[in-house]
Amino acid sequence: ARRGYRVGVVPGVEITTRGGHLLALDVDRPFRMLRPLAETADEVRAAGGVCIVPHPYSWLTTSIGERGLRRLLPAGSPPKIAGIELWNPSLAGKVAHERARVANALRLGLAELGGSDAHALAFIGSAYTTFPGHTWDDFKQALAERTTRAYGRFWSAAEVRPIAVKQTARAWFVTPATKIRRTLARRRADPSATNIAPADGLATADVTRPSALGPRPSPHGEAS
Repeated sequence: ARRGYRVGVVPGVEITTRGGHLLALDVDRPFRMLRPLAETADEVRAAGGVCIVPHPYSWLTTSIGERGLRRLLPAGSPPKIAGIELWNPSLAGKVAHERARVANALRLGLAELGGSDAHALAFIGSAYTTFPGHTWDDFKQALAERTTRAYGRFWSAAEVRPIAVKQTARAWFVTPATKIRRTLARRRADPSATNIAPADGLATADVTRPSALGPRPSPHGEAS
């Protein structure tokens, strides 16, 4: 914004908790890995962040399921999450897409979001969220009022095949090894240091960028 760009950039992080992955938006620091899900959500909210559940119910990646959602939506208390990802175009999102959609429609009633979960440049914009307005404050209001809308398309096998082996190797071997190595190095340098993995560090979420899929439908049926 200071440089006059016509996009809004919101810092965020995908946190690996004991109960699955949790998205934290509007935060400017990392959070400890492998802590209890509800406690992590509370910590994010205390830091002024917004919690979103990505790829819910998926058995192909570390995801929040029914038990975790109950912890994040305690009866008689304010919800610990602001929304749920109903459009994730990856295979991990596809296998649980219908279950998540039905659960949200019938029981959860959370604001819906789409996220491209892109691990390659070509996939950016393959899923996205629309909302009334243009700013981060508008987006937060839309979450509270449940006026967000999720859109997207699933990746084809032909699109995924060129990067599948590389991404699988990175997810299963390279990234975990990097996290462990950096954490051990930090502890050797400072035994009192907390277990924060840089690989789970800050990412950016652009809530106003034009979609790679073309004009976005607005919640009122017009292209935006």
